[in-house]
Amino acid sequence: MLSDWLQAATSAPASDTATDAQTPHIARHPVVKGCKAVIGPHAGYRFSGPTAAWAYGCIDPITIRRVIVLGPSHHAKLATPLGDLRVDKEVNDTLRTSKLFRLMSDEVDEDEHSMELHYPYIRKVFGDRDISVVPILVGQLSAVKAAQFAEVLAPHVADPATLVVVSTDFCHWGERFRYTYYQGGDDATPVLLSSRTSRDQYARRPIHASIAALDAAAMTAISYSPMPEAPVVHTSAMDARKAFSAYLSRTGNTICGRNPLMLLLATLARLEAQQDSFVCKFTHYAQSGAVQVPSDSSVSYAAGYVQQV
Repeated sequence: MLSDWLQAATSAPASDTATDAQTPHIARHPVVKGCKAVIGPHAGYRFSGPTAAWAYGCIDPITIRRVIVLGPSHHAKLATPLGDLRVDKEVNDTLRTSKLFRLMSDEVDEDEHSMELHYPYIRKVFGDRDISVVPILVGQLSAVKAAQFAEVLAPHVADPATLVVVSTDFCHWGERFRYTYYQGGDDATPVLLSSRTSRDQYARRPIHASIAALDAAAMTAISYSPMPEAPVVHTSAMDARKAFSAYLSRTGNTICGRNPLMLLLATLARLEAQQDSFVCKFTHYAQSGAVQVPSDSSVSYAAGYVQQV
C-alpha cells in the first residue's frame, strides 16, 4: 500500500485531483535534492495516506541518518509493521539539558496519534538504513517560546544528515469541529455557516471550494523562496512565519499542526540568520470529502517540503 502510493507520487508528472486544480501554487517536484524537511498529514491511511506519499516522495534518503519528528514518543524504539525505528537517545538527552524539553507521560504518549502514522513511511523510505528518530511533541507556543526552542533545535537541524518531519492536517471543517468558515469569493466577506443557513447563502461558491481556497491561502503564507516566483511571495522563513501568524489570526483555520509549523519556520529563520538558505513549497492537496452543505464535514490534507539551496 505505501509502496503503491509512493510510486504514484514520485512518477506522476502532475496531480489531476480537483482539489489540486484549485490550488495553483502547488509545486511539481516529486524528488527533491537537499530535502531538509517534509510536511505531511496524520489521518487514517485511507484518507490521508496518498497525500502523505507526496511528502515522503520528496525525500532523498541517501545522506540522511536522523529524522526529527515534531510529534510524540520517548521510548527506546518505535515499533512499526515494517520494522522498528531507533530513538536517538543522545540527541534526546542533549535537548533535555536545555531545560526546555521534558518527557511526556506514558498516558499522553499512548493517547497521541499525530505521529504514529508517519513512522511506517519513515521506515519504508529509508529501508534497511540505520536511521534514528527524535520525536518531539509540540504544544502551544508563543513567538518568544518558539524562538527559544528554535535556538536549541537549529544546530541539530543544520546537520546535513538530519531531516525534519512536520505532522499536520489542514482545515477541519464542519459543525462537529466547531468551524464553518465560508467565503463566497476571494473578495467576499467571510461568514459562518450552520445547518440552518439557507442554501442561497452559499450558492456563489461550493463549500468545498471555499475550504480549498482557505487552505491555499495557508500554503501561500507558509511557502517561500529566496527568489520567489508567483504565486510564492515570501523570501524568507521569517516573512513566512509572520504571514502564517497573521493568517491564523484572521481566519482561525483549524490547522492542528500550526505550532509544529511555526516551530519549523522559526528554526529555519534561525538558520537563515546564519546565512543558510531554504525553499518551502507544497506538492499536493486533498480533502477527505467534498462538503456540499453545512451539515457535511471534511478534513484537508497537504504535503510539502523544505529544500536547502
